[in-house]
Amino acid sequence: MRTVATLLLIGASLAVMASDEFGIDRTIRPRVLPGTCGVPVVPTGTPPIPAPGIVEVTATVDADGAVIDLRLTRSSGWPALDQAVLAAYRSCQFQPAIQNRVPVAGERELHFEWTPPSPAPAP
Repeated sequence: MRTVATLLLIGASLAVMASDEFGIDRTIRPRVLPGTCGVPVVPTGTPPIPAPGIVEVTATVDADGAVIDLRLTRSSGWPALDQAVLAAYRSCQFQPAIQNRVPVAGERELHFEWTPPSPAPAP
């Protein structure tokens, strides 16, 4: 019984090594490190954004986790909000993508949902 268990363990480790040798892609996308992204702030003097909106941004991250490019992939329809989200997401820090246990460059989609502030209650 002990020999069978040993053979199963050896066989399992050989299978893991073989899968890497045969180029099976084991990719993990970049992950945002918690608490590192700024909060979008619409500049003062900008007309209020009265309706909810969603902004989607694609971040390209290098093998060290640094943001090398941000692209607006879905506009909210409000340029001031779009620019505020891009500015806030420039400060994000990432764990880089991992491919076959090696850090590599990769892309990650980021979403921001804007909800207009509620009006202050009347006194």
